[in-house]
Amino acid sequence: MSVSNAIEKMSCYILAGSNTVACGDEVDYDMEKIERGYRKYARIFEDVKLVLTQKQAKEKFLNYPHVCEQEETPLLANSLKAALKDSKTDYIFVGSADITNFSLELPVNLIKEYGGESFMGYDFEDQDGSNKFQFGIYNKKLLSKLLDIKPDDDQSIDSLLLSDGRLLKFPEGMKISY
Repeated sequence: MSVSNAIEKMSCYILAGSNTVACGDEVDYDMEKIERGYRKYARIFEDVKLVLTQKQAKEKFLNYPHVCEQEETPLLANSLKAALKDSKTDYIFVGSADITNFSLELPVNLIKEYGGESFMGYDFEDQDGSNKFQFGIYNKKLLSKLLDIKPDDDQSIDSLLLSDGRLLKFPEGMKISY
């Protein structure tokens, strides 16, 4: 399958459930960051949707295509379940509203390398040193395994993605920032 054909058929889901700024007892959504992320991913993919909590969808994001997590807690497992359940294809690209500054070559290279794994992404760490699984390709076959894991069990989710997935070495000279 050609890269352009794969991109046309692949939906992109942007994890945006945790994009909040605490303001006293109020929670304000970082709209500028989410909109910037949406525009960046929409430059690559035709079908782009935000993955939100139900509260976010009601309050701020009705004009954006979106899917809602079943739980109000924005955890990676909840977001992935919502995206994979919504997907009309066997594989999807998952990005993050936190990751908006990246070369367009990064997702294109992933698509070129993709071989049907449950997960494939780049080997890079989040600011806190944990693995970052919010920028890569996910296969729908992962959904049944995710349903067996407690959503807040990050260690089991990380282990599943590392054992069933493939991490590519982050290309030299490329940058990604949050």
